[in-house]
Amino acid sequence: MNAPFVLMFNLNNPKGARLRMICLKLHFRFRVVDPSEFGLTLEEIVEASSVNAKSEAAPSFNEEMLVFVNFGQKHLNALLNEMRASKLFVSLKAVLTDSNRKWTAEALCKAVGEEHAAMTKGEGHRH
Repeated sequence: MNAPFVLMFNLNNPKGARLRMICLKLHFRFRVVDPSEFGLTLEEIVEASSVNAKSEAAPSFNEEMLVFVNFGQKHLNALLNEMRASKLFVSLKAVLTDSNRKWTAEALCKAVGEEHAAMTKGEGHRH
């Protein structure tokens, strides 16, 4: 299995720096995704971790979002617990799956944002 790593969207800020420190502490790799890549599919972004791919489309979202790649439950729990203990909150979080790997970051942000809004309003899962 490939090593777990975190894709960070709109987190090139002090909160992102704190999150990067948590990842280092837990020995997780991470990458702050450049806004020029938001129009790429998640699969392209993951593959572009070693290559600098760019999308022609302008970024269309400003929300902070995390995508967990190659995370098992143990690793996910460790990271989320550490974030909680550090009072570091990012509302939009997703795990890369076979179902969403062909989605653009923008599409995932929209879907996860709608899900988060529904859960916050007590409507439960929308999908």
